[in-house]
Amino acid sequence: MRVYRISRPEYVATALLGNGAALAPGRWNSRGVRLAYTASSVSLAMLEILKSGGLQGGLNFDAKNRRPSYTHQDMFEGFILGMDSFALGLIKAVALIEDGRIDQFVKERYASFDSELGRKIRAGKATLEELSKKAVQAGNTPLPGSGKQEYLENIINRFI
Repeated sequence: MRVYRISRPEYVATALLGNGAALAPGRWNSRGVRLAYTASSVSLAMLEILKSGGLQGGLNFDAKNRRPSYTHQDMFEGFILGMDSFALGLIKAVALIEDGRIDQFVKERYASFDSELGRKIRAGKATLEELSKKAVQAGNTPLPGSGKQEYLENIINRFI
């Protein structure tokens, strides 16, 4: 599996440890939870950059050529490929954002996070005892709605 991770040069050695996400929670994790944001394409990596505040000083990448590609021409084309990949990824990421369906899904899926209880949990002010009582009072609740993975992948595939 190939995944993409865009990080600052000073964090390359620890980019997959999830330390930054644990210190500064993002779209998919809470404070203290380690998470390495990766993407299955350059376009999705660019989407994460845009959703987390945009580029902070530009991109710096190292074009690594394949083993049988060793000439200056190969290296030159590797850098062009890298730049073109990021440019196209940025165009596709903007199109996904402008489409709005993924953001709308996330907003609806996690609407309870903005409820009184959700805000209390996120602020770290809810106790396990309190949550246990609420769960007992609620009794058997229906399963949460579908995660709609296929729906989301279909949206992404239309753009990528």
